[in-house]
Amino acid sequence: MLVILFFSSLLSVCSPRVKRAIPGNVPSFESRSRTFSIVKGGNAVLDCRIKNLQDFVVVWSRGERIISANRMLVRKDGQVRLTADYGLEVLEVDPKDSGEYVCQIDVYGDPISIKHTLNVIVPPEITSWNNSIKGNSGDMLTLSCSAEGDPPPSISWTQHSTSRIIPSAPNGYGKGLLGPLTRHDAGIYICTAQNQFGQKTEQMTRVEVLYPPEVSIEENWILREQGVWEVELVCSVLAHPPAQIAWYQAPKRRLSTDDQMLLERKGDRLILNIERLEKKFFTNFSCEADNPLGKSSAAIALTGAPRTPKFTMTQPNILPRTREFNVSWTTDSFAPVTDYFLYYRKNKAGTAKGDRGWNEVAIPVTTLGAGMNYKGYYVIKNLENRVVYDVIVRAQNMFGISSKSDLFNFYVKGVDESPQQLTVVKSESEIEPEFPLLQPDTGSASRSSLLSNPSHLLILIPIFSMNTMRYL
Repeated sequence: MLVILFFSSLLSVCSPRVKRAIPGNVPSFESRSRTFSIVKGGNAVLDCRIKNLQDFVVVWSRGERIISANRMLVRKDGQVRLTADYGLEVLEVDPKDSGEYVCQIDVYGDPISIKHTLNVIVPPEITSWNNSIKGNSGDMLTLSCSAEGDPPPSISWTQHSTSRIIPSAPNGYGKGLLGPLTRHDAGIYICTAQNQFGQKTEQMTRVEVLYPPEVSIEENWILREQGVWEVELVCSVLAHPPAQIAWYQAPKRRLSTDDQMLLERKGDRLILNIERLEKKFFTNFSCEADNPLGKSSAAIALTGAPRTPKFTMTQPNILPRTREFNVSWTTDSFAPVTDYFLYYRKNKAGTAKGDRGWNEVAIPVTTLGAGMNYKGYYVIKNLENRVVYDVIVRAQNMFGISSKSDLFNFYVKGVDESPQQLTVVKSESEIEPEFPLLQPDTGSASRSSLLSNPSHLLILIPIFSMNTMRYL
């Protein structure tokens, strides 16, 4: 009612009283009603182009509030101004400026108008989040942040180090569900708020995971001089908060530094150093760690058995057409190596299913050297062309037998076969069963035959290898 009264009073003041319309001589709008979407802080120009305006009055209004009449601004807050063609410019728009704006002309008592809708887009803003949050291993943890914006923004969570998307929690907007927690979940997480117009913002939350100790042991042998070995047993502990760590020797003697052993703490590791290895140290050692969340341990049997053999890295694994191949390896041993046990077979790639059994060879050592690094050879005969072979070796001395070596493969090419990449099938299930320990027959004809056959001779040479030993 207020707008109509005001508009009527303006017409009486600003326009001559006309009693009837003159055909073809009335104003009309060239502009059309539109919807404007403007980011908060920008300017919105609402057009109102008019054809044949003459002396009619142009009025801008919003709801019941008059904004302007012709060139006169009624709204005096400095947030609007008129353009040369009667458009209305709304300056530095704010959400309160959203709404419907009407440009109107009264034509001889018959008002005509266009309506513009202004939507003010508010970029998302994260209003609350946790700088840090902690949880125990095995727990479920809820990440939470809140955001505002128009249109209302979507919120997502990602792990910064892996870009892993965290699933949304079922109990609320802006929440991510993490867990069950492990130590790998610790780190930085990013809350991202974004609306449909591409505007986005981010905040960071640090997740701290408390977990009980996880213990592992590493064994290092170092040859200090001829026949003198030093052994490092390295106990590595992952725990948060940090754990107390201790070394024990069987049956249950807690170790400390003395004239034969040195204990040294380096961060999350406790190193047990046996400076001069003797037979009395061939026993079980255990490392125990505990923190407020729990206790854990790992054990190792220190033995004089040979270290795991390693195949010579320089030997080829693709061979020209041949009937035999001299395989070589090295091993460290506290005491002289007495026997090697070699296992070879055709790899299952390209062979019949029933033709993949292991050939087992027990190789006695006849010439013994001082305890050090040993290098052995064995000639595998009667090879077939275009076949991949698998080889494994173990070593034995007076203290026991070593663990199995890694699987070594070689390929025998066929006639006029071009060089190619060796492709093998390495299935752990194929080599997982423990091989039977073959016992060399020290007094039988079979051993004599083995030693008398040049293709089966083992050449055992004690050497120093700078790759596997260090010297003071």
